[in-house]
Amino acid sequence: MATHGPYKVEYIELFTTSARTASEVQSGKIINLFIGVTTQEREEATIPIRIPIRRGILNYRVLAIHENNLNKFSTVTELSELKKLAAGLRVGWATTDIFKKQSFSHYELVSLDGLYNMLNHNVIDYIPRGINEIYDEIAVRQPNKVIVEPQLIIFLPAPTYIFVSPNEVRLAERIEAGLEKMVSDGSLKALFYEFYTDDLEKADINNRRVITITNPDLPKSIPFDRPELWFTNDDK
Repeated sequence: MATHGPYKVEYIELFTTSARTASEVQSGKIINLFIGVTTQEREEATIPIRIPIRRGILNYRVLAIHENNLNKFSTVTELSELKKLAAGLRVGWATTDIFKKQSFSHYELVSLDGLYNMLNHNVIDYIPRGINEIYDEIAVRQPNKVIVEPQLIIFLPAPTYIFVSPNEVRLAERIEAGLEKMVSDGSLKALFYEFYTDDLEKADINNRRVITITNPDLPKSIPFDRPELWFTNDDK
């Protein structure tokens, strides 16, 4: 926002877990904001900007699986059946905590590359990934035997926010004001479709069986009462 004066954006890559990154934002010594899935713990430790910058696309997860395991998933219709299959999850993901609390069979690794390697060698059954993540992840790791499972989709409420250091109140105000402007003028929605239309078409949400997973870490402050903030499959 021009009303807030000049600014500088600096990207710092931390080779660590999401949980550690959140901790660094809380102190504000190395980084003063990060983007991630909201949890009650993260909201209490930082200043959350409660505008889902990816319009809730991460609420929809498809599964990376080994190409030889299509039949294994073709009969899965219930959450209880999915829980018995071995998920590959990354240490520090908010998703990992959700799966652990609900007793999913799973393996944890620090490295996403490691998870895909396990899947490629058929050690695990699937990796749950966002529609906006999975296609690029599989493509950059070719050649492999990993494919996107074509029939299932997980609905797991997991809004993505910008979290700001509690020491940076003015920065948080500036970001929130700018995002609210983008919501009101439609530019946030336009940006969403600029980046994610291809992924949404590949995912074909309407022709998949939906398995819903509750999110026990979901804060009660989620602005579900503001439909203009959220992606729906018929809002384009």
